[in-house]
Amino acid sequence: MKLLRMTDTDLRNKRVLIREDLNVPVQDGVVTSDARIRASLATIRYALDQNARVFIVSHLGRPQEGQEDPALTLAPVAARLSELLGKPVPLRKNWIDGVDCPTGSAVLCENVRFLRGEKQDDEQLARRMASLCEVFVMDAFGTAHRAEASTHGVARHAPVACAGPVLVGELEALERALEQPARPLMAIVGGSKVSTKLLVLEALLERVDNLIVGGGIANTFLAATGVDVGKSLYEAEMLDVARRLLTIIWNGPVGVFEFAQFGEGTRTIALGLARSKAFSLAGGGDTLAAIEKYGVEDGISYISTGGGAFLEFVEGKTLPAVAILERRALA
Repeated sequence: MKLLRMTDTDLRNKRVLIREDLNVPVQDGVVTSDARIRASLATIRYALDQNARVFIVSHLGRPQEGQEDPALTLAPVAARLSELLGKPVPLRKNWIDGVDCPTGSAVLCENVRFLRGEKQDDEQLARRMASLCEVFVMDAFGTAHRAEASTHGVARHAPVACAGPVLVGELEALERALEQPARPLMAIVGGSKVSTKLLVLEALLERVDNLIVGGGIANTFLAATGVDVGKSLYEAEMLDVARRLLTIIWNGPVGVFEFAQFGEGTRTIALGLARSKAFSLAGGGDTLAAIEKYGVEDGISYISTGGGAFLEFVEGKTLPAVAILERRALA
């Protein structure tokens, strides 16, 4: 796919609006997993090195749109981002009408979902966002499957719209794994319900050499072959589908790995991937948590920060935020 990359764009002394995915877990006002924040650092540093005025936009959680929720403020994210970046990144509220940001510095704009019209990709809101910048950088792969004002609408109207390093890296890794893989290719799919992963499973069946299922999903397939799964979770209404697929599959954690007594399967998969010489790609929020827990980040070839976007890409769906960048690149 043809995208204008941030690294090929002149950012010098310009106002740059970067859409990141900083939707991280927060407990008691403290970020408990900073993987997505760390992933954004290279993008932000690159813009700062160009002496740009950097406005960072992200969502956190699912607040009622148009209403501020103190529990979902990005203040803890701003604090952790400042620590990792080694320079202050103040949080700015009421930023949609413009905020001061000196050249060579960055500000974090308060939770974009506090703004009415964000999730509806409101045209007026998108134009207001675009008016804040000279260059818009879409770097949030985790939200690329959503056509929202801060991921899609602003890209329509910004003077320049380009793809950041995180987004580009995610797309290249997925294309390598799915479009031009080194064979044999194996996919591991986990989760609790077949119904939520059916399209993914069907798409993978056409691409992979081996497909393994685990977690609650596996129970449905076991039940389909006549195995008594007792009180274990399975979906009776999905048995016919499981019988048609008939190959037993996996993806994500394969047990309640948060508890040590149920984590051996997930741990074994994580360590196995880390030790393998194969190109490995892992994605999904729960998968990221498992990778962090077992300390195998350096052993995975590419770790996707996306959840829903990761799955929709695998299904072959068009990601709206990527599609608009492609159109802008061709214009």
